[in-house]
Amino acid sequence: MNEQIQTVIDWLSGAPLRIIAVLTGAIVAQWLGHRAITRAVNRLSTLDLRPGPGTAHRQAERARTIGSVLTSILNAAVWIIATAMVLGEFGFNLGPVIASAGIVGVAVGLGAQTLVRDILSGIFMLIEDQYGVGDGTSHHNGARR
Repeated sequence: MNEQIQTVIDWLSGAPLRIIAVLTGAIVAQWLGHRAITRAVNRLSTLDLRPGPGTAHRQAERARTIGSVLTSILNAAVWIIATAMVLGEFGFNLGPVIASAGIVGVAVGLGAQTLVRDILSGIFMLIEDQYGVGDGTSHHNGARR
C-alpha cells in the first residue's frame, strides 16, 4: 500500500500540480492586468488634458472605451497562452499548431487588410475625438413622411 500511495503522490505532484500552477498564474496575471488597466483608465478619465466645456465627459468615455479594448486584448492573450501551456502538459506537440497558426495568420492578415485598417482607423478616431462614444447613430435627413 505504501508503494501505491507513493505512486499517486508522484503523479499528483507532476502534471496536475503544474496545470493548477498555470491556471493560478493566468488568473493572477489577468487580475493584475485588469487592475493596472482600471487604474490607468481612472487616472486618464479624471485628467483634464484638453480644457474646455464638455470635453471632460467625452474624455472619460474615450478612456473607458480604450480600457475595455485593452482588457479584452489582455484576457485573450493570457488565456491563449495558458491554454497552450496546459495542452503542452497533456503532451500535445504545439510546434505544428503554432506553425500552422502562423501561416493561417498571414493568410487571414493578407485577406483582411481592410478590416484591420478599419479597426485601427476606429481606434484613432476615438483617440483623436473625431467622434464621441455614444454620439447619435441614427442619422436621418430630416424628411418627414
